[in-house]
Order: sequence, then C-alpha cells, then structure tokens
Amino acid sequence: MEATSRQIDARENGNALDNGLTDNVFYEFDADSLVAIWHAVEDLALEEADGSLIAVVQEFPWLELQRERYEQLALTLDDVEVIGTGAIPKRMPRLKFTADKKGALKKHRSILYKGPRIQVAFVAEQANDAKDFEARRFVGFYTFEPRLVDRLRANLGREFARQRAIYDADQEIQREFAMQREALAKAVRRLRLDGDRYRTREFVSELEKGLNRLVQWKDKMPRLIEQVEGT
Repeated sequence: MEATSRQIDARENGNALDNGLTDNVFYEFDADSLVAIWHAVEDLALEEADGSLIAVVQEFPWLELQRERYEQLALTLDDVEVIGTGAIPKRMPRLKFTADKKGALKKHRSILYKGPRIQVAFVAEQANDAKDFEARRFVGFYTFEPRLVDRLRANLGREFARQRAIYDADQEIQREFAMQREALAKAVRRLRLDGDRYRTREFVSELEKGLNRLVQWKDKMPRLIEQVEGT
C-alpha cells in the first residue's frame, strides 16, 4: 500500500508526499508515511555521525523490529534515548530506555535529533484509537528550527499541544482575512457603482464590522495559548 499524507486544512485530498512536505505545517499521516519520515530523520543522524537522538515509540515492542538500526544509531551517536511503554527490550549497548510510567506520551510518535550542523524534529500524535500499528493515523509536523526543537525536547507533550493550537488559530485567522478581503472588495465595488443607494456611512459600518472580527484575535490568541500552557 502506498504511503499517504494530507495537509490537515487542505481543500484537496491528494497525497502531500507526491509534491513534498513543508516544514512547520501539520499533516495527517498513515503508519507507512510516518515510518518513512521517521527513517529519514534517522538517516540524517547517521550521516552526521554525532549528536543526540530521542525517539518516542509509544510501545517498546515496536522497537524490536528496528533493533539493528538502533544498535547502529547507539554506536554512532553520542547519546540515544528511547521512550515508551510496555516491556523494555533487551539491552542495547550505549542506548538508554526510559519508561513512560505516567503515559504522558502514550499517543505520541516522535523523533528528535540534535547534531552539530542539523537539528530536526518530527513529532506526531495518534489521531484514532486503533491498536494495530498499521491501522493507526497520526497528525503532526516536522521542523528544522533549532529553538523549536529545543522546546520539543524539553517538554514534548506540552509543546506539541501549543504548536497545534497556534497552527489551528493561524489557519482560522487566514480564513478570516480571506473573508474580509472578499467583503471589502464587494463593499468598494458597491461604493463605486451603486451611488446614492450605498452611502459612505454604510461602507464605513461594514468595514468596522470586519475589523472588529479581526481585532478579537488580539485577545483570543493569548487565551488559547494560555489554556494549552496551563495543562
């Protein structure tokens, strides 16, 4: 089956992988596309042959299928940590297993690499309730922004939620802007063509309504972020 991905706010349902993904944009991933991007981050780390890597795998048993690769990563990089739930795999030299005892990251599949020249994070959260890995669907993004990678490494769950809230709000603001641009264009056209039937004060009134809708985001955006950061 072909690996598929779709931008979460896209109007079309085409496979985003066909044209390449954009960093800092949220996408829906099937299991195959998630693993493909995951391996791409691992490959970058192996090419750098230095630095540290954190992998959040949901359940530890999944790592057994990747044992050879993670043995190679552990021998190549300075530090490799794998976070998950369930039975901890057999020891791998120079690899640290961290149990997610509270289940704070049980829905997350993420890989974060910090090297001397490249920093990258691919972070995703399971979006359905499937138990079988192949049936799972995820929502997430990747980034090469060093400061964002550091924030995700420091508190993955909280920062992921924060980034999702900001992204969703930004998309709503952009839609609002588009609606107001269209409304303004119609109002200007009426002002030009309708003459006495559309007075200047009506134009000003409609303009103020649109501006007020946009100004509301001045207070709404901080509240959204505060709600996430308070969790």
